[in-house]
Amino acid sequence: MNIRVDKFGGIQPRLHPSLLADGMAVRARNVKLKSGKLVPLREPKKMTSSHTVYMENGLTKIGLAKTLYPWKHTTDNGVKVDFLAFPGIVSVAQGNLAADEYDRLFVTGETGVPFTDADNNEWPNSPAVYLFVRQSNAIQRMTINKTPLEAPEVSLKSGETIDTDKTIYYVNFFASWVDAYGLESGLSPASDATGGAAYGDVSPKPLTLNDGSTVQFGQMTLPTGAEKVYIYATAAGTSESADGIQFLAEVSKTTATTVGGFQLKYYPATLGEAEPGIESPPGDLSGIVYVDGGFYAAFSPSSPHTVMFSDIGIVTSWPVAYRYDVKDNIVALATTSNSVFALTDGFPWVLSGTAPETMTAARLAGPAACVSPRSVLVYKNAAYYASNEGYMVIANSADAGTVCANLTDKIFTKDQWQSFHPETCIAGQHDGCIHLFFEGMNGLRIDLSESVAAVTTHDERASCMCVDDREDKMYFVRKIRTDGGE
Repeated sequence: MNIRVDKFGGIQPRLHPSLLADGMAVRARNVKLKSGKLVPLREPKKMTSSHTVYMENGLTKIGLAKTLYPWKHTTDNGVKVDFLAFPGIVSVAQGNLAADEYDRLFVTGETGVPFTDADNNEWPNSPAVYLFVRQSNAIQRMTINKTPLEAPEVSLKSGETIDTDKTIYYVNFFASWVDAYGLESGLSPASDATGGAAYGDVSPKPLTLNDGSTVQFGQMTLPTGAEKVYIYATAAGTSESADGIQFLAEVSKTTATTVGGFQLKYYPATLGEAEPGIESPPGDLSGIVYVDGGFYAAFSPSSPHTVMFSDIGIVTSWPVAYRYDVKDNIVALATTSNSVFALTDGFPWVLSGTAPETMTAARLAGPAACVSPRSVLVYKNAAYYASNEGYMVIANSADAGTVCANLTDKIFTKDQWQSFHPETCIAGQHDGCIHLFFEGMNGLRIDLSESVAAVTTHDERASCMCVDDREDKMYFVRKIRTDGGE
């Protein structure tokens, strides 16, 4: 008797073997389904020494890494890919500059980059920027949090007087500092013009000036990494309400730690752009993702119900006005187009909009808790993640709008799925398939190129993984097995 199988459909353990449809399997291990045929999985190839792996945050062995990220560098010979490996869970988002000479990345989570804020709170894992310096073939890493400078000390230049027959302006001054890579801090407090002939009982006291008066600035102590100072001034304040804060001048650093003893002319008619309103993010910013439109989204474990957005084009600024609360604790974020999905320990949420100040939040049907931040991926404008119920997908439906569905519901019962320990799930997408790895268990391969999700199993175990879309390659760190296998 001949048995002919026209199309292979993978496993479906939730059904008894006698009830399986034609082409379905009891076991389908270390194979992939290609156009309905069985094709063996190849033995993974060991990565060559042509790639550099940067061991971050004290990582001593690549086998202990929990995060692996491919970092593309533009060189004279083309694009080179190196890797960042972390002992903890981090999220990485590429910079939004079209031609960035530093190939910068923004990294949040367990970064190991410390920061002490103005209130002396210490943050051991602050949000960081990574920059590749081609001249030295090395990387620079620093926090994107920047402690503002103290209020400038200002006075009218010695020997100058105020002409009361001319228009009198009442001006406060502010300062920010900028590092060598163009990242700016928030503004200092307003200057207090001790001895200035200010109007009324106003604090901090503005400096009284004429158009063209010379302002004397006291010495400023600058933090490590500061390269220059921006001075801002209130614009044409002729009463107790000024017209805003605008750029006055750029001052270069004169010594390693200070700028001081400089003078600037005040001309209200020639003030520059309005100050950018930079508000530093929390020191534990996590889960960063890039949103179409030139801004970023993230959350903070110390404020787990809040999705935060950066200013457009200013990753150092995360205004309080651009924060949106959801009901449940956020575990991870994913983004497709102009939608940000907040995956929580309860219901998933979607925040949609084209600008950070106009996002709208809506709760999706559920609950469908995200149990592993490393299980989250985006493929073909849909977000995927592991829950207690199965492997979930959030996608747009023409009939129902944005919906959250269980991708593996027809494959596994809930008990069968939970036997994989989904809280340990690591996921990545490559070649039209989702690859899932679990702690102490064989992994799953979900083929999305077929008309339905077809599942097979594989023997590989990984501590972390990543995908380089440019080279169309998937990388993973093979985990040592405790059952005698590799």
